[in-house]
Amino acid sequence: KDDPFVIRKSSEMKYLNNNYHFELGDDIDMKYETTNIYGDFYNSGRGWNPVDFNGHIDGKGYKISNLYSENGSLFNNVNNSSIKNISFDSFNLNDKNSNVSFNGIIRNFNNESLLSNVLVINSKINCEKTSCGLIGNMLDGSINNVHVNKSNINGSNTSFLVSNLNNPINKIDIKNVFVNDSVLSNNNYYLIDKISINSNLAGIRNINISD
Repeated sequence: KDDPFVIRKSSEMKYLNNNYHFELGDDIDMKYETTNIYGDFYNSGRGWNPVDFNGHIDGKGYKISNLYSENGSLFNNVNNSSIKNISFDSFNLNDKNSNVSFNGIIRNFNNESLLSNVLVINSKINCEKTSCGLIGNMLDGSINNVHVNKSNINGSNTSFLVSNLNNPINKIDIKNVFVNDSVLSNNNYYLIDKISINSNLAGIRNINISD
């Protein structure tokens, strides 16, 4: 924690699949890396492959921008992690090559993870085959101070913030969510879509949504 790995250029985004403390040391523009044939994350035109994130990242007020992915998400599984003080700008995510049920900037949000002081702006999340929101599925954790501005989310089953709370395992806190000048396109319009509880599961399940 006292000596974080500092990401200053787009090629260093590959290290996010490690269990470390990270900081952004500059704005990170992912356009070349994810859309140019010579980019590190071009992947034959499919763009960024979502990574599992088990660490902590403090954006220090910087932004990650212009990330393209046909695989649905920036992060696949976020476990016992924190993502804070960061902007996601001009993301273009779709599920053309995704074989999972949920997509979003974060696909699965688990195990007391924290999303705090996050801005999503000028971004598109398009899920023709899957459910999607900024977070696809949330099992556990906290969301605080998330701002969505000038963004568009649409898909087969869509919500703006979380598309599914599927069998929450402990406690979910969501507060201070702001949506401005944005579009949600689908037959179902929700901030949060399905809340699903399996009665056969034991444990405490508290869902607190406020402000």
